[in-house]
Amino acid sequence: MAASFKQTAALSTPRVGRKQTPDAAYWNNFEFPVTVKEYGAVSCVDFSPVEPYSFAVTASDRVQIYNSRTNKVEKVLTRFKEAARSGRFRSDGELLVAGGDEGLVRVFHLDTKTSLRTFTGHTRSVHAACFSSDKVHVLSASDDKTTRLWDLATGEAVQTLTGHQDYVRSLAVCKSSADMWITGGYDHTVRMWDSRTQESAMTVDHEHPVEAVLMFPHGNMFLSAGGNCVKVWDALGGGRLLATCTNHHKTVTSLAFNSTCSRLLSASLDRHVKVYDVGTYQCVASLTYPSPILSFGVSPSEDVMAVGCADGMLSIQRRKQEESSTKQALRQRKRRGATSRRFYGRGGDYRPVVADYSVTHKQKEQLKKFDKHLKTFSSTKALDEALKPCYPAEVTVGVIQELIRRGSIKEALAGRDDKGLELLLTFLCRWTCEEKYCRVLLDVTTLVVDMYAAVVGQSGKVDRLLQKLLRSVQRETSHQEQLLNTLGSLETLLATAQGTNTS
Repeated sequence: MAASFKQTAALSTPRVGRKQTPDAAYWNNFEFPVTVKEYGAVSCVDFSPVEPYSFAVTASDRVQIYNSRTNKVEKVLTRFKEAARSGRFRSDGELLVAGGDEGLVRVFHLDTKTSLRTFTGHTRSVHAACFSSDKVHVLSASDDKTTRLWDLATGEAVQTLTGHQDYVRSLAVCKSSADMWITGGYDHTVRMWDSRTQESAMTVDHEHPVEAVLMFPHGNMFLSAGGNCVKVWDALGGGRLLATCTNHHKTVTSLAFNSTCSRLLSASLDRHVKVYDVGTYQCVASLTYPSPILSFGVSPSEDVMAVGCADGMLSIQRRKQEESSTKQALRQRKRRGATSRRFYGRGGDYRPVVADYSVTHKQKEQLKKFDKHLKTFSSTKALDEALKPCYPAEVTVGVIQELIRRGSIKEALAGRDDKGLELLLTFLCRWTCEEKYCRVLLDVTTLVVDMYAAVVGQSGKVDRLLQKLLRSVQRETSHQEQLLNTLGSLETLLATAQGTNTS
């Protein structure tokens, strides 16, 4: 009895790819984003520290408060005559502070939407403002190169700190100490301030204009972002540089921690949000957005992420909710319907025992067209079918390998007319120099050239395809020669270095 026909296996090559890490799975587990068109570039996004974790979006001449559950605007603060900047919540979620291009710093009560305080004193735009950790002071940083500490009760400036030589664009406070905060400026420096003194307690050089700064809750380390890098500094070690992250390709514009401060997130004009492990400062996840990012925020529950872009688009994403097994069973039951379940689901809960006799049903094997031709030893028809564009390259190469194994490859290649030869040459031009197929296709190309050398000049299309194939092979040969030269240079360098170490 003859053995059954074995289907042709497609050529398989190992896939080179990065396995999805738990962090990547966690930070990519968001629903499709809800996008909102704002009135201008979104310069700041800040989440309230208290439930229901509303978030403030600063864009154009207003600050809008969004409900994180409905993604709807709840309140709009429009007391600004020029562009608003840095709308941020107080730690109790009751007040909000914002700067602006007018040089004023305003404090709003969110329940009534009234302006409680307006601090005057800066002579240029205020790009950064926030509350101190004691809740009774406000900090502001301005393009007039100064940083000011304001008393919320009296509305007066307690301190005016000078030291930066250019615009001061970022500000961060220490949660464990109301007397400590840091500022970053376009003079490439990050300065740590102590309200008990009039001078900066520490200054470090970031080497790029500083766009964002961030402090760890305990104040032992802080971070600065500017250019395409994020730098980590040791505050207790006198400003020693601990790590530098250069995973972005363009300017980093914003920094944030997750709820436990175990992950650092950075956003950039390259349209990416990177996630780092603060233990190793290695990038563990990456998110991509359609436009350059100016600001972003993550809710304390990590269920909502809001990203503000330079083109005025606000992207709001909610984490996917995992359905319980009960809900899944109910949904499946509704989908099937009660009647169909009673009829078609009979015996569905039956469990076989050892004494049962199992009857297997063997389904008829469905062969593809080229397999049918191979089964009847029609080599030319099998190759013609496999060369059709509807089949991927690995399937076509698998058929060619089977023909080579059978010893009928010459028969399949011979006796072709213009159309059949054009189809074959088109495939060879596209895939002969591909690394995973070249071992098989180079031999086939040699056979084709030897067989059809006599027909050169009889068909314009065939001549053009042969010239294209020649250029592809010459280009690949040139690349291989360059690689061999590079390999020789590296071997010489390594041998010299090894000899030096030995001596």
